[in-house]
Order: sequence, then C-alpha cells, then structure tokens
Amino acid sequence: MKNQQRGWGLCAALALLLLPATTAWGYFFDDRREMSLSGFAYSRATFATADGVAGQKRTYYAGNLVQHRNFLTLEWRHNLNRVSRAFPTVGEAFRFLNIDAFDYYLNMRTEYDGVFDYGPMKIRRILRGERRHVPYFDDRNTPTPFDGSYFTPGGGPNFPANTLSLSNRRWAREQRGANVRLFEWYFNLTKGPLFIRLGRQNLSWGEADAFRLLDQINPLDNTYGGFLIELDERRIPLNMLRAQWSFGTVGPIGDLTLEGFYSIDNEAPPVFPTSSVNFWASPQTGNTAAMVGRTPCGGNFMATRGIPAYAEDLLFPYKGSGSGPNHGGGCSNRGAFPHSNLSEGRGGGRILGTIHDFTFSIAHYYTYQDVVVARLDLISPTRDHLRWDVGLPTDSQGRSWPQGNPWGPEDPVASRMISSGRNPAGRGGIATVAGGERNAPFSAVFERIQVTGASLSFPVNALTGMFVGSDNPLYYVYTTLRSEVAFFNNVPTNRGFAHADGSTAFDRFLGGSLGVAGGAFRPGGVLAHEAGRRAAHTVKRDYLAWVLGLDHNQWIRFLNPSNTFFISAQQFWLNKNGQDTSRDPSRPPSVLNDRDIFAGRVRSQQRIGGRQDGSTVWRAQGNDWLTTLAINTQYMAGNVRPAFVFFYDWSGPYLIQPRIDWVFWDPFRASIRYNFIEGRGNKSLGIANQKDNVWIQLEYLLY
Repeated sequence: MKNQQRGWGLCAALALLLLPATTAWGYFFDDRREMSLSGFAYSRATFATADGVAGQKRTYYAGNLVQHRNFLTLEWRHNLNRVSRAFPTVGEAFRFLNIDAFDYYLNMRTEYDGVFDYGPMKIRRILRGERRHVPYFDDRNTPTPFDGSYFTPGGGPNFPANTLSLSNRRWAREQRGANVRLFEWYFNLTKGPLFIRLGRQNLSWGEADAFRLLDQINPLDNTYGGFLIELDERRIPLNMLRAQWSFGTVGPIGDLTLEGFYSIDNEAPPVFPTSSVNFWASPQTGNTAAMVGRTPCGGNFMATRGIPAYAEDLLFPYKGSGSGPNHGGGCSNRGAFPHSNLSEGRGGGRILGTIHDFTFSIAHYYTYQDVVVARLDLISPTRDHLRWDVGLPTDSQGRSWPQGNPWGPEDPVASRMISSGRNPAGRGGIATVAGGERNAPFSAVFERIQVTGASLSFPVNALTGMFVGSDNPLYYVYTTLRSEVAFFNNVPTNRGFAHADGSTAFDRFLGGSLGVAGGAFRPGGVLAHEAGRRAAHTVKRDYLAWVLGLDHNQWIRFLNPSNTFFISAQQFWLNKNGQDTSRDPSRPPSVLNDRDIFAGRVRSQQRIGGRQDGSTVWRAQGNDWLTTLAINTQYMAGNVRPAFVFFYDWSGPYLIQPRIDWVFWDPFRASIRYNFIEGRGNKSLGIANQKDNVWIQLEYLLY
C-alpha cells in the first residue's frame, strides 16, 4: 500500500509538470477601456517529505501528494463615471455632484484541492464515507443491545487516521469539490479630497512582512498552508465602509491623510477540527470535536436521534431535544464568535503622512484576534448524563440510577469497549472519542480586542544625509528601514487546566464529584463558587509588540555580475503582559497549579524518528523573539529567480525555505520550493515541525 501511494504521488508530480498550466488573461470590452476582465491562476502540488505522525499516522507517507491546490480568480472592473452621468433617471444628480471617479470591482475566486479525490488512499477512503456509514452492530458478548462502535469499525490498529469524528463530517464534505464564491466586491467613489470604498473588501495597515502587527483588521484563512502562504492570499474580506480624507500639505507634513473604516461582519478565521484528514492540521493524537457555531447537546448523532426528556436531576431538568422521537426543548452552547451588528463591529482609524522622506502612521481600531482560543465547554443535558458517561455508580441524588441510562435505551455510546468494562475512563468519558464529542467539545472563542500602534519607514540615507556630505559613503546607503509598534488590549488567553482539561471541566460541572485538585469544586473547596458551570471564561492579557526591518540592495558580483541581491531582514518582538507559563514543580499540574497554554489536553511529548513530535499543549511563552531573512536575485534577464527564506524563533523552532522561480514562457512560470521546519513541537513555528514538504507550482502572473 505504501508503494502504491508513493507511485500515485510520483504520477501526480509528472502530470503537473507535463500538462499545460491554466491560463489567465486581461481583456478590455470597449474602446474607452472602461470595462475589463483579468485573471490569475496557479496549480500547486505539495509532497510530504516525512511520514504522518500522531493523529495523522498512516494517513500519508513521505513522498505522498498531500495537497493539490488549484486556484483561479477573475477580476472585473467597470468605470461608471461617464455612464452614471448618462443614466436617464439619476444622471442629472451625478452631473450635479460632478464626481471625480466612480467605479466598482468584482472578484470571483475558485479553489479546489484534488488530494481528497486522488491523494493518499486513507484520505480518499475517509472522505468517500467508507468508514462513516457502516451500520452500528451488536456486540453479542455484551448484554447491551445495538452496542456497536460509535465509529465505524475497521481492521488494523485503531489509529486516529482510521476514524473520523462525527461532528467533523460536514467539515470533511466541504473540502471536496471546487469552492466557488464571490470573494470581494465594492464601489469606489472619489470627490476632491474624499475617497469612499463600500463593499466586501480587504484593508491592510502596517509595515511588517510575513507576520502581522498593525495589519490585524481582516481575519486570516490558514487552512491550506499557514505562514508558508503570502498574507495577501490568506486575508478574508469583510463587509466594510472605508473612507479617506486627504489634507494635502499641512505645515511640514506632506500627503496628510485621515483614514477610517467600520465593518459589520461575523467572519472569523476558519477553525481546524482536530480531524486527521487534512495535511495542514496539527498532528494531534485525538479527534475531539472542535465546535464552531452551535452544537446541540449530545453531539450531531444524538441531536438527530433524539434525547429523551429527563427530570431526575433537580438542578438541570431537561425537556428532550433533537429531531428524533423525543424532540422537545433546545439545548446548545455557542462559541464566542463575532456577530453581525453595530455593537460588535470592527472599526477604527489612522492618520498618515510624510515629513521629508519619513513616512509615518498612527492607528487605533477594534478587531478580533488572529489566533483562536479553544475553550472546553460542557454540553451534557444534565449532570446525570455526564455522570453516566464517566462511570459514576449513582446519579446526582445519590441513587443507583432509578431510570437507567439517561441517554435512552438505544444509546450508541454504550459500545463494545464501554459496555464490556474494558474502558477505565468510564462509559463515555473524555478519554473516549465518543464521550468527548457528546459531552465536551472544544468551543472556538473569538473576542473583540483593541489595537493601538504606529509605523515609521524611511531610506537610511535620508537620516545619514543629515549628518554627512555627498563625499561620504554613508550618503549612498540604499537601504530602507521599516518599523512598527502595536499594543493589543484584552486578548483572550487560555489557562491550560481551567479551560482545556477534560477532568477539570467535568468536575466543575459535577460540583466536585471526581475530586479534581483535592476537591477544589466541592462545597467548601477553593473553587466551590464555580460548581455547576459548563465553561470557564477566558482570562485577558495585554500584548506589546514591535518589528524593525531593513530592505537592502547589495552587489555580490562574483555570484551575480548583472543584478543585485535584494536582502530583507526583520526582527520581531512580542511581550504578553502577565503571561505565566511556569508552575510549582513540587505540586502536580492542576487547575490550582496552572499555566497559560494553548488549548489541548496535557500530554507528554514523544520522540518519533529522532524528531520531537507535536504535542496537544502549545506553549504560549510570555516573551517571543522572531528573526526573518529573505534573499533573492535574478539571472537570465530576470527569467530565473532563486530565493532563500529563513525564519528563526529564539525559543528554538526555525524554517529553511530555498526556492527557484523560472519564467519559461512569459507570463507563465514554474516554482519549486522546499519547506523544512524544525524545532520544539509545541511552540510557535515548531507546531508545524512535522509538515516538511516540497511544492511544485505552475502559475500565471498578471503584470
């Protein structure tokens, strides 16, 4: 099987190189050149250079095709300035307004990843549904009827790659086929010093490359390559009103401009379910569902089957739910996503201008954070439903289950492992995928934050020229300095055990029945006031960050006698005020001896093949230093362009990325890139340290 999968990957690579690239074009529809259609397209094949590990073990192997991204965008531009004045009804109004410029823009985008149709066999098999629609079976060795596996059974070791979480089915189905959408649309209007843009659009502020500081207005889509992909392709447009007023020259300040925006939109960065079928997802070892939007009590399956009404738990009487035979009152929990209303909108402004050769900006706005905070929420209808799943001998009133299983007599979670008593975590506890999904999925949390900052850029010789004359070499330093500082207020942050630990969440809801952290949630315990809560609110941190960048052209004639080397270096710094990643080593880790970490259950890291594997605990250290370096030049009249990129996080992880672009038939080009990621698997870049890959891309660039 492994050889067969590698063979398919090789065939796909040869086909990509031999077949002609998808074309793109630019075309004007009229002699006045008021209407135009342009396009851009590429086809990229990504090949893994290491076997899948942890949650992706046996899903793919080194040499497999793990992504075949086909991307097409069409851009329509139409200048309405002349046409609007000739309208039979409102033309007089447009002539009276005498607008300087009036046009609109439409951008259609199509994306399709072919790996789900002809990639590794395991990915194709899972998405085809071969492991999702096998009927539940009866384990005749147990007295429980219809106690088949919650997941469809299969032979071989039960690696997470062999199963697919039920609540991830919708996400998996959406990965198949082309995603065709009207990506951006807006109207532009200019009248004297006023410029207005209204519609679905992207807005980028700041001076940093590759990573964002002030450029936090639009959310990012990291589901197909993350930081390896340019920011311009990852930004998600928002419904937005943007306005600029140009003051011209005011005293020593030239091009003084005031810019503001407001957006009413519920867009947020796409959230990865912890499904093992996507190469770019983290290599986690479990398939606990990531909850996006509302999830009914009991998970997707139980909601459609129906959960019986239950009144034995006096504090949480339940009327029943789902479309099944016991349909009744609703029960759901929602992640903290932005809403499409005025009070939760994004908005702010900045002022920018130039003083001699120095360009500056000062900005303040409201937006939503880039990184998702995952909070473990309890969605069990009552405490008794959870007590049954974790295997407690009595209900919430201390009785020996007077009505039996509160989930109903046809509960599919009473599966072979559970009903035979071989599962030490209880009937459906957090250690079982089934129990985790229907009791405690991770809820995606996005909360509004404030961003305040400034940027400054200038050519270095503008500074040195103030102190030296034209006879000094420093006068001719052709280097641009870019700087940016940003302060982020009230950024949601996870406490590892308070928000992301299943045992803590269960014990909090049950009021201390499990004795977590010495009975912290029992009556009289230090956290007794939290008893009965389904979730704990995230704590808030303030972040301070800056970046300093240098862009320089340098002759290295023995390497390239015809063209200079462009060298761009950046130094990032981030401080998370009050961040705590330490704990008392003399006490066991718990909700009383916590640390700030990204969501995930605490597991020790593994070492696989000599490399440190990713962990479900991602360290959020209080202070980050990141250095980036990019070098490129060109040969053969610009037709061959080698480049080298290096990212280094001072906590250890790093990226090495050599690449070469070849313009073999202008404007078509081929690109080959190797992405080597190494370092600690639970920090910054190292989270993707098992994603080493080579990509081959055919593309069209619109000049």
